Amino acid sequence: MCSSDLIGAAQVAFVQPGRPDSVKVPIFIGFGEDLPVASYEDMITYLRWFAPSYELTTLRDTAPAFRAGAWAAFVKRHASLTGGNEPLRDYFRRLLAANSRFREEGIPGWMTDRGKVLLGLGEPDQVFDQRTNQADFGQRGRSQIWDYRNQNLQLTFYDQTGFGRWRLVNSSEITFQAAWRRKISQ
Repeated sequence: MCSSDLIGAAQVAFVQPGRPDSVKVPIFIGFGEDLPVASYEDMITYLRWFAPSYELTTLRDTAPAFRAGAWAAFVKRHASLTGGNEPLRDYFRRLLAANSRFREEGIPGWMTDRGKVLLGLGEPDQVFDQRTNQADFGQRGRSQIWDYRNQNLQLTFYDQTGFGRWRLVNSSEITFQAAWRRKISQ
């Protein structure tokens, strides 16, 4: 089997020397235990809020024959102190949570503003849900503040339409981007 076949569907053949019979078994080789099954390109796209863009570009630009080695090096670089891939597993658990909690009309939850913050910074310590107009009992004009105490950070999301389209306010977008860059550079 060549190295370009190391991720995805494959077949293993068992041959006993001197015997005409062989056994072929289909297998699937994934990115790692507890990581989602996805194409190589999709996996890199999902990792948008996990690693710096230059690392993902390196993975994306790696020739197919060398992708398994590039992936192994990437996983090793981002392994926990114990050598396990807990950071990746945790990230993909947050991705699944974002998809179930923050899905918007036609947009997967991980691609929404709240999803990207969950992926990039993790669960907030506390969420404050506020109506900006107390006389309006509908959802319109609501804001959410996500508090990250350890980072001394508060991010504000605003749903101006009342249809659950939560967006980071501009100042919070800038704050998030700076906090995320600090986190991935550690």
